[in-house]
Amino acid sequence: MRNEKVTIYDLAKEAGVSTATISRVIAGNYPVSQKTREKVQKIIDQYNYHPNAVARTLSNKKSRLIGFITPAITNPFFSQVFIEVEKYALDKGYSVLLGNSMHSRELELRYIRMLLEQQAEGIILLGGVDKRYSSRS
Repeated sequence: MRNEKVTIYDLAKEAGVSTATISRVIAGNYPVSQKTREKVQKIIDQYNYHPNAVARTLSNKKSRLIGFITPAITNPFFSQVFIEVEKYALDKGYSVLLGNSMHSRELELRYIRMLLEQQAEGIILLGGVDKRYSSRS
């Protein structure tokens, strides 16, 4: 097997187990015998396998992604809020995607569309665009 294209099916074949068993070992929250878990984990480590986030999102309908859009990340208030949100999200197993709209309504809407396309589970929109900064005012 080549490292960059290893799939869960390749791992299952090499370990002599089902893909469900591989998934259970990766998730870590389903019963698998210690011997099987160790064998599977060794193969996972050998190939430095990481699950495909896109495939995972499609199968379980959860992206574990939160969007955070701010008009100015250079503003100390917004940057501190982002840091706290990110710490909490990471602790809960979520990733946070930062969008700095730079006071542009168009850019803000582009970030929102992108987050919706990526099936973000939530969007935090700080500030919004002030009309005096908007290029469309």
